[in-house]
Amino acid sequence: MDYRRKSWFHIIFDFKSSVIPNIWLRVLVIMIFALLVTIAHGNNLPMNQPILGSIIPGIVLGLFLVFRTNTAYDRYWGGRKLIGLISKNCCIMAKNIKNIIVFVPDL
Repeated sequence: MDYRRKSWFHIIFDFKSSVIPNIWLRVLVIMIFALLVTIAHGNNLPMNQPILGSIIPGIVLGLFLVFRTNTAYDRYWGGRKLIGLISKNCCIMAKNIKNIIVFVPDL
């Protein structure tokens, strides 16, 4: 990865380290399908969409997002607890060092 300072414009359009080369064909197919549906709807052509075709994927996607969010929050909270523990132990260590330095007799 190149860490030289870049402008935001170059970062946005950096296709080498992007997922766009892997998904552009799928996105194009869905765009064409959406265009055809829009044209058909605009010309009042009858269209039929089964209700299970939209509800079940929506439920699955919703559950997937909930589980991913919970997992991310658990990782965040675990990291937060570890950072708090490190901070607490650093304070205790600093107090112990201070007590050792104060009570060392002069030789």
